[in-house]
Amino acid sequence: MKRLILCLFSLFLLEREAQPSTLYYIAVFFDETYELIKSPLQWNKRDWIFAFSVLGTTAILFTQDGKIKDLAQQRREEEFDRWLGIGNTFGDGYFAIPFISTSLIFAYTFGSERLKSFGWKSFKSFLLTGSTVLLMKVITNRERPNRADRRAFPSGHSAVAFSLATSISEEFGDNTSISLFVYSLATLTAIARVEYNVHWASDVFFGAVLGIYISRFVHKLEEGRLSLIPYKEGIAISWRF
Repeated sequence: MKRLILCLFSLFLLEREAQPSTLYYIAVFFDETYELIKSPLQWNKRDWIFAFSVLGTTAILFTQDGKIKDLAQQRREEEFDRWLGIGNTFGDGYFAIPFISTSLIFAYTFGSERLKSFGWKSFKSFLLTGSTVLLMKVITNRERPNRADRRAFPSGHSAVAFSLATSISEEFGDNTSISLFVYSLATLTAIARVEYNVHWASDVFFGAVLGIYISRFVHKLEEGRLSLIPYKEGIAISWRF
């Protein structure tokens, strides 16, 4: 109803080449945050079964975290740690933000609509994933295995890595090798966080599922979406399918 009312007060775009205002992107982000929060209310039976499966697996891993940690530390090798460093970087915000920003710069420089789509969707996925992870870390207050702090659950690196991998796969997944490559990097990230003794296995598992869910949610939400886009010349109505 709210969108129908807004449509009645809309003006159509006058200049074809105009760009959406910053207000549009801010409004979309908050709208998608709201949609994400209420998404469980729209889950079907299959979604709930999956959710309980994830929680159950996390709980099982929780009981085995100590054993997995000891096993990982006993078999730790310097050469393997160097390879894991690649994955650890892939899940770092200091890599994800420049990567996404560079994608948007190239998109607008060369007029690539596909890169624009990837850039903005992955950016929104990153913000939503990061915000959710930070909130959950504060609420759970779980101590890391190395006792550095109490911000273990869920793993932010794993969530960011799998969120970014999912965004890339959703946009460029027509090439199977790309999906395989990015998900392999994300998996290296999850292994690295356990190997480096900064996260428990249950942390990285839940973080990975969270990143995938939020990223897919953002991408699917854009399909069949009615949007009101503010421009300097007025407001355009956009329907994505």
